[in-house]
Amino acid sequence: MAPLELSTGTFYAARFDPYGEDGQVGAKVSMEYQPATFKIKDKFADYQPGTRVEFHLVQIAREVQQPGHNAGPQPVQGNIGYAERCVPANSPHAGWALDVDLITKRPVLESFRKIAAARRAELANPANHAADYQAQQTADDTLVNGPVPQNGVLASLDFRYAQQRLTETIPLFTTQEEQTGGNALFATDWKTAGPKQNRATLRDNPNVPLGSDLLGMDFQTAVLLQYQTTAGVRKNKYLAVVSWGWSRDAGASRVKLRDIAALADRTGLTPEFQAARAHWNTLTVTDPANPNAPARPVIQMPDHDA
Repeated sequence: MAPLELSTGTFYAARFDPYGEDGQVGAKVSMEYQPATFKIKDKFADYQPGTRVEFHLVQIAREVQQPGHNAGPQPVQGNIGYAERCVPANSPHAGWALDVDLITKRPVLESFRKIAAARRAELANPANHAADYQAQQTADDTLVNGPVPQNGVLASLDFRYAQQRLTETIPLFTTQEEQTGGNALFATDWKTAGPKQNRATLRDNPNVPLGSDLLGMDFQTAVLLQYQTTAGVRKNKYLAVVSWGWSRDAGASRVKLRDIAALADRTGLTPEFQAARAHWNTLTVTDPANPNAPARPVIQMPDHDA
């Protein structure tokens, strides 16, 4: 694929291939976003020079089912599954859901402690993550110290790290490119930044069994810029939203990919993303080790700051 250039930066498809292995079909994608700081630096005159900015790739997904088959995705007990994350059926944007991480291996390996420690350090510093830190720490502690249900458990309550599709040996905030689901781009003094290697990345391998009633998946990926203003306020700007997806015929292994295309450019989130965001912000997580304990809220996904 040729690079997709928008007013705020450029999307690169480092990998964009059909996938078919071990009876599974889907796609294997490596997407990169490089901000065009020379184009957008004047758009954020309230940025506090020298403070850290973050570029995150946040994603929503929708499953496309074969007509006449299952009425909808089946809930998974013990974590927030796709069914729970979906925008309800009475909405015009039904079926869209925030894409999040699960841990499904039992027992949780020692290496997850390193992941939890890296996440804890990141959320605790800087102080603007303090509210996020407590909810995520509680979830991490449950995963480290409690049993993991057969169907897995939500590993990240933080929508910003939804596509950090980790192996059990790669820490959360790594610069390593292989075996991870991508990384946010952190920069300081971003007005002068922008070399080629400074890209936010998303690597994804969505797939289903060959005999599944799913005929494909639709995705929307948004670029979230978070920065501090001269007044000390933290702002959230959605710089772009793009779409992509894969499809196939019922029972077929041949997969067709839909190219990455622009949906929104510096105008905030799409209606589908807004619906998925609003639904995500209502969700809570039950402690798999103690179902009678109070539910924990997910970390709230902000709206686009004007």
